[in-house]
Amino acid sequence: MIDPLPAPFIPALELHQAAKVRLGNQALSMFSYAIPSRIPADLMAGSLQNINTSTGVEGYTFSVVFSGVTYRASLERVHLEATSDNDLSFKLGFRQIDLTLGRTSVRGQRHSASTGPIQMTLGTQSPLWLDIRVEPYIEDGRIHLREKGSQFYLDRNTMRVSPPSGVSVDGLGMTRDRVSEGLVRGLYDSRTRIEQEIKKLSPLIVAQLEKNLDLNQIIKESSSIWPLPVYAPRLQLQPNSVSVDANGFSLGLDFIVAAYDETQAPENPRIVVNPDPLTVGTGTELEVALATNTMTEAMQLLIDEGLSGIDVEDIPGTAFDQWSDPNLWQTLLAPSGKTLPSGPKRVRLTLQQPLYVGSQVSVQNDLDKPTAEQISLGAAEVLSISRSRLTMPDVRLTLLTGSVVEERTVWEPWCMLDFDLTQLFDLSFVKPAHTLRELQVSFPERMQVQVESRSSQEGEVLPIDKEVASEEFMTSLQSWLEKATRQTMVVPDLDMKSAGLRANKLQLNKGKLSVVYSTPVVRIVNTTDAPQRYRTRGPYTNWSQEWVLGAGETHQYTLPYPMLYQRQVNGVNELYTLPLGADVEFRWVEGDGSDDRIARLFMKPQRPEKVEPVRAEQITRSPAELGLAQ
Repeated sequence: MIDPLPAPFIPALELHQAAKVRLGNQALSMFSYAIPSRIPADLMAGSLQNINTSTGVEGYTFSVVFSGVTYRASLERVHLEATSDNDLSFKLGFRQIDLTLGRTSVRGQRHSASTGPIQMTLGTQSPLWLDIRVEPYIEDGRIHLREKGSQFYLDRNTMRVSPPSGVSVDGLGMTRDRVSEGLVRGLYDSRTRIEQEIKKLSPLIVAQLEKNLDLNQIIKESSSIWPLPVYAPRLQLQPNSVSVDANGFSLGLDFIVAAYDETQAPENPRIVVNPDPLTVGTGTELEVALATNTMTEAMQLLIDEGLSGIDVEDIPGTAFDQWSDPNLWQTLLAPSGKTLPSGPKRVRLTLQQPLYVGSQVSVQNDLDKPTAEQISLGAAEVLSISRSRLTMPDVRLTLLTGSVVEERTVWEPWCMLDFDLTQLFDLSFVKPAHTLRELQVSFPERMQVQVESRSSQEGEVLPIDKEVASEEFMTSLQSWLEKATRQTMVVPDLDMKSAGLRANKLQLNKGKLSVVYSTPVVRIVNTTDAPQRYRTRGPYTNWSQEWVLGAGETHQYTLPYPMLYQRQVNGVNELYTLPLGADVEFRWVEGDGSDDRIARLFMKPQRPEKVEPVRAEQITRSPAELGLAQ
């Protein structure tokens, strides 16, 4: 079976200032660990232009040309950070750089020589750091990087130069050995010139980095943030602003939304500017802020294209089934004295106007004391509660009657009920377990409903039983909302396999939904009654000293990457990779042979837990304390 071609992306809506992202230096440090595996291997190999230089020997001047110069570099580390000069610093740490000087030509007035390849190895004892400074800017809806300079330092002691092969000479007194020794010595003495040649790689690297700055690669599933079961918008991101300070950089984003139906696409997209400019902090974490009117305007696009309606029989579940019953409609219409016409009938639910999230409502909640809401959340730790008002200003239920015309059924509206609804809701950001963050929605009050009715005749108002209509519709909608929100929504880690961050703050306030990601914490708990010893290691460090974890105590490690754990138990070497922000514990297990029991390390399940404060005697380790020096 051949998959259908994707629908063309035809812009129908531009949402300006729809989102803002703050990438602080803590977040940039995390990305630094993930970048090396994502840089194409072919970027670290290539050719350089000929190197022209000159040298003097015993009063004679010789011009030297190195041609056929190729390089191959082994990238080991990357360090990315914003600087006090308001630039971005890309530091690339090379474990080794191999240079091949394919051919060397030496020319003097009366002497000449030529050689075959000369091999040079740079970085034989310690990593070599190429520091590239760039200034980000926006042009044509994309992020570009303007190189502002680079630094590269080469220590003579980290160089190794092999003698050239295939040396040929011409001229009295010119010998192969003297040429070979002179070239090797000259290359060792030409450290500054080699540094300049390595720095010529900077524009190539900057161009590759800029090429990979496609923000739309992070939009994998826009439906994950869409509240309706159908018609999730197709989005493209377009940067509108960028600024850099000493703690990080901030990026403003516009959303480009495609037409749902390409045949209904406007000639020019509708432009909506967020009336309240989004703001993010100036800290070192990762913060993402999204304007709440983004959902409102995307729904307006659905309405404009005539796609905001659904037959109640097609709504998932049974919440609206009663509206297909003619008896309910006859009950509602009793005050009007009208009788439903005979023939087939159907009922359609339509959004006439988009729903929107109102301003935040103050909620008093002492998070140190269990409340009724906290208990209902399964004893999960409540990190924050945002209370807001959801408004649906014009939801229409239309009763349509059918008549057969030329062997097909023609549907005509017979009666319309227009509902105006408001619902207070709490958006709770909770921590059911050390490794888990979730969103939960609850409704602290009854929905407020107002209803008006009219017939298909323009302007004719139908007397109905508004109390019954309001109660029935409120029951249906609340049942559907409660079912839709009954399942918690996991807020996943920003996991890039070799590094990641974890959400620790989420708030809905002043027209924006903001999420802050921080460096996660690996937690090791000793549930045994004896001290346990182990060592740890990061991606670029040696093994740490042996740590001692006392009975009943906890060690915590704030790390943006998975951590290696190792220890010796009865002659057996235990070696594990603890995942990003893992939660593990030592437990007693039955031993074999003469051992009654042995302590083993286990991953803790993601289950509701009782959160206890960290005691003063418990240890908190940073990368530096771990032996994980940067």
